[in-house]
Amino acid sequence: MKSLLSSTHHKDPKGYTFIEAMVAISILMIGVAAAAALSMTMVTQEEINARAARATNWQENAARLFQLGLGTGSDASEILDAMPGLPGLGVSGLTISTTSSDIDSGSASSLNVDVSDLTLVYNSVDDSAQNRTNVMKVVRY
Repeated sequence: MKSLLSSTHHKDPKGYTFIEAMVAISILMIGVAAAAALSMTMVTQEEINARAARATNWQENAARLFQLGLGTGSDASEILDAMPGLPGLGVSGLTISTTSSDIDSGSASSLNVDVSDLTLVYNSVDDSAQNRTNVMKVVRY
């Protein structure tokens, strides 16, 4: 006669419990949320960098127009009329302040040179009050 202990067979678990599955899903969701937050931060930073590059390029073009004779030492309206619009540029976004100085050319006459600061104030992020200021020195004679 067989004993009762030898006839019972042990249950061999094959699979995961509900708790183990929930813990694994929770860890996975935390990782997905962190990746999404990092992705959004990187997209925002890329937009800010792209806007700064466009603004610097726009300002360099405005400086070249100033060197070619557009605008006066205190009025940038001719330059603003000639340039395409820049997103985030306010009404007083481009200002020019000029100081004249004479450079001794070694001869009897001296050369009058205007050294101007072209100041550009633009919005670095859409729908926010985060303004950036960039100043370029421009020489015109």
